[in-house]
Amino acid sequence: MVVVGVALDQLESDAISPGGGRSIKGQTLRRGMYIATTAWLFGSVWSTAISGATFTRFINVMGPSNRQWGLLTAIPFLTSLLSIPAALISERTGQRKRIFLWSLFLNRWMWFFLAFIPLILMHRYGAAASAVALAGFMPMYFFMHAGNAIGSPSWTSWMSDLVPARIRGVYFSKRRQVGLIPAIPAALLAGWALDHFAQGSGFAGQLNEMWICALIFTVAGVLGMVDITLFIFVPDSPQEPRQGAALYRAFLTPLRDRQFLWWAAFVGMLSFAVAPMGMWITLYLIKEVGISNRAVQGMLLVAPMLAQWLVLPIVGRCAGRDRAG
Repeated sequence: MVVVGVALDQLESDAISPGGGRSIKGQTLRRGMYIATTAWLFGSVWSTAISGATFTRFINVMGPSNRQWGLLTAIPFLTSLLSIPAALISERTGQRKRIFLWSLFLNRWMWFFLAFIPLILMHRYGAAASAVALAGFMPMYFFMHAGNAIGSPSWTSWMSDLVPARIRGVYFSKRRQVGLIPAIPAALLAGWALDHFAQGSGFAGQLNEMWICALIFTVAGVLGMVDITLFIFVPDSPQEPRQGAALYRAFLTPLRDRQFLWWAAFVGMLSFAVAPMGMWITLYLIKEVGISNRAVQGMLLVAPMLAQWLVLPIVGRCAGRDRAG
C-alpha cells in the first residue's frame, strides 16, 4: 500500500487537474486512481497464479490430446471476438461499470468451478473420468475467458475517462509496475508448492497434483474477486447512451483512424506470432526437458516480469510525451 501511495503521489499534481474524467476531479479522482491501482495488487497475483506450470500440470493430468491442447490455447483468442458486440452494448447502454463488474465477476467465479469440478470427477471415478472431466472443463474455460472479453471494452472506456490524458501512460506503467511486486513472489511460490507438495506416483500422485493446483486456483480466485470488488468503489463518470447514427459512428470512427489501424495490424501480427506457442512451451519444459516447476515459473513468468519492470517506465514516459505532443 505504501508503494501505491508513493506512485500516485508522483502523479498528484496532474491528477487533481481537469482534463481526464469528464466530471471526476480533485480528491475523488485521486481516490479512484488509488483504488484501481490497489486492486491490481490482487489482480496481478490472480493472473500469475492461474498460469504457467500450475495450469499446464492441472490440465495434463486429464490427458488431453494435441488437438485439445491446441483448442485450449485458441480459446482466449476465440472469445476475444466477443469484445466487438460487448463494445457496442456498452456504447448503446452507457452502463460501463455495471457491464465490467458483472462480466469480470463471472470471469473470477469460474475459477472455483474450473478447479473443483474436474477434481471431484477424477477423485470419485478415477482415471476413467479424465475424458469427461476435460469435456466439462472446456466450456467452463470458454465462459471464463468470455467474461473477460465482454468486460474489457467497458473497462478501457471507463479508465480512459477516469485517468487524465496527459498522465495516462505514466499512470498505467506505474500501476503495472506496482502489480509486479506481489506477482513475482506469487509465481515462485506456486512453483515451490508444486515441487514440494505435488508428490507421489501413479494416479494417486496425479490426483495429489490436481489437489495442489486446485488449491492454488482457489486462492487465486479469492484474490481475483477482491480485485474486481474494489472497483465497486471507483467512480464512473456518466456516459450518454448512443443510439442510431451516433452508435454507428462510434463503431466506425476507429476504422477511419490510420494510427489505430496500424496498431491493430501490429497487435494482430504479434498475436499470430505468440498464439501458436501458448501452453506448448510450458508443456515442453515440463514433459520433455524435465525441469522443476519453480524453474518453469522463473523462465516463463518471472524473467519476463523483471524485464517489464525495467521497460515500463520508459514506455510510460514515451506514451506521455506522445500524448503531450
